[in-house]
Amino acid sequence: MGVVMKTKSFLLAAFAILFLCQFTPLWTQDEMELELVWEVKYLGLFSQAVEQVCKKGKFLVNSSDGEWYLYDFNTGEIIYKTTKGTEASLLVNDVGDKFYLRNLTESTYEEYDIKTKELIQKLPHVINGYMHPKRISPDNAYFEFHPHPHSFVIKDLYTGAVLDSFKVQNTPDNSTFSMVDKGEFSFDGRYFKFGLFYKFNTSAGINWFVYDRQAKEIVFERYVDKPSYGPSYSPGFYNTSNKLIEIFSKKLPEDDRAYSYINIYDLDSRSLPERTRLSEIEWYGLMLIRPDDKFILHRDMDSKSYLFDLEKLRPLNLKSGLVMTYFDNEYFWFHSGNILRKYRMDWSVGVEDETNSGEQILYPNPATEYITITKPSEGFEPSEGSEIKIYNTLSECVMSVETRHAVSLQRINISHLPRGVYYIRIGSRTQMFVKM
Repeated sequence: MGVVMKTKSFLLAAFAILFLCQFTPLWTQDEMELELVWEVKYLGLFSQAVEQVCKKGKFLVNSSDGEWYLYDFNTGEIIYKTTKGTEASLLVNDVGDKFYLRNLTESTYEEYDIKTKELIQKLPHVINGYMHPKRISPDNAYFEFHPHPHSFVIKDLYTGAVLDSFKVQNTPDNSTFSMVDKGEFSFDGRYFKFGLFYKFNTSAGINWFVYDRQAKEIVFERYVDKPSYGPSYSPGFYNTSNKLIEIFSKKLPEDDRAYSYINIYDLDSRSLPERTRLSEIEWYGLMLIRPDDKFILHRDMDSKSYLFDLEKLRPLNLKSGLVMTYFDNEYFWFHSGNILRKYRMDWSVGVEDETNSGEQILYPNPATEYITITKPSEGFEPSEGSEIKIYNTLSECVMSVETRHAVSLQRINISHLPRGVYYIRIGSRTQMFVKM
């Protein structure tokens, strides 16, 4: 699926970016302002927490020493706590209005209203198998994974009837592989994603698959080596469409070294992926399962958190020093030990790109060795600063030049910068340019 972009292709792409920017305001993030909303001390061990993302809210199932806790991410309040020895395997449905737990005494599954916490009904069957799902699918299906012989059975939640079953291709009949996560259904339940690893080799990588329940075939497969340190790779579904996003580090033929890339697959159309270079940071693509449709969260090898804007295709640097755990468009959650904090993100902090304002402050664009700065007629006062700054797409300042206030034009040598997209700031004005 690789796409080889040679110099000519890069030039065309650069002009395309500049053309689009005439109509699309770009936004750079210097520092994200954060407001603490609440802080909660969790029961049990937070390190064993399992996130459950639902359409009606985010919930966290936290298990420790055989006990399960269901928390509301919006309020921080505890919704339900299981009774050790008699209840287990707490789940929520995709909509987020019901939760389920296993009654160990009666060998049944119980369905509860998540708002009133009242028992709705007892289901006359038990979710079996080595691994149960992270949540019930939108069409009320769940899966069972059986390591003998590496097969999945998808059943109806309310009747226990088998809806589909399949054996993972090219796997032996004996128990050789284990699930690396709890599996996930896409937003409408058509696709099922899971990961397997070879359990007899601790250094082995992970095989990721996406199964199409409608076509009854594997439509995505990826093997990823186990990283020696830092985050691990994990593909994720969109919230409102059957798209799959993956992030990986690789040196493509046109690259001087390995870069991080995003691939976005439309699983319904089976079209070639949309590929975007994420950053110059080598990492293994750790991000949220079920990422938001507008932003995804990723971390580098030093566990520094970034947001990536999927609409404007650029990363936003979070300089708070906190490691983001979960997030949506307005809030993010940070945990340390058994403490969870909810913060409100202030999106008003940032700088609009002035490319579409009609007044260009630099030329040529794209550029190779030099750019010439034209002092803007508005938005610049000598008192605002004595430097012209150039930023990469991570909002990191890569170059700073002293401003010569006495002249209207200023030439800057950029030959040492790697080719890519940059932002130049002079006073309160910002413009994007492409270095060839």
